[in-house]
Amino acid sequence: LFWALFQLVWQLPAVTVIFCFVVQYAGHSHWLTRRVVVLLALPSLLFVLLLLTNDLHNLIWRPTVAPRGADLLPGPAAWLFNVFSFTLTVLNVGILGRLILRSPLNRWPAALILANFLFIRAAHLADFTGHNPFVPLSAVVLSFIPAAAVFALALFSFRIFDPIRLARQAVLDQMADGIVVLDVGRRVADMNRAAAAM
Repeated sequence: LFWALFQLVWQLPAVTVIFCFVVQYAGHSHWLTRRVVVLLALPSLLFVLLLLTNDLHNLIWRPTVAPRGADLLPGPAAWLFNVFSFTLTVLNVGILGRLILRSPLNRWPAALILANFLFIRAAHLADFTGHNPFVPLSAVVLSFIPAAAVFALALFSFRIFDPIRLARQAVLDQMADGIVVLDVGRRVADMNRAAAAM
């Protein structure tokens, strides 16, 4: 029971941090103002507070006769937090999907990250609804093994945090002149913020 609750404590903060990562990776860090970050953190703080005091109200999970990780029954507030979590996932899918369509340079790493999110979300849904084929093991915990390998591929093979590429993009985004890069088919492959605004 302790380890099941320990795992639950980190789920919503992890989803929130991943959403912030996706927003920054897609080049929309200007969306993450201090106010937005605080608003995004509030559900996680409330979730942890309710989870730690669950014995008083049973809003996050309802006690069972023999509590094990797979036997925790979600309470009424757990459904609300899951809606918030899945909303952030839908936003992640939209942001990454747009990045895949608009930036050939980021197409493969963004596609790998997107596939990972969908895989982990499917495992979370299986755990939460009680349709986990790996009981008594958690489907979410098992999904982290292949997910880690895919993230490593996206991070290291495609060098998504290459400092030279990031520095070049930062310089281009700060320029007042619009810069548009076309591919061999004369389609827009990339552009800076000034060009996007124009």
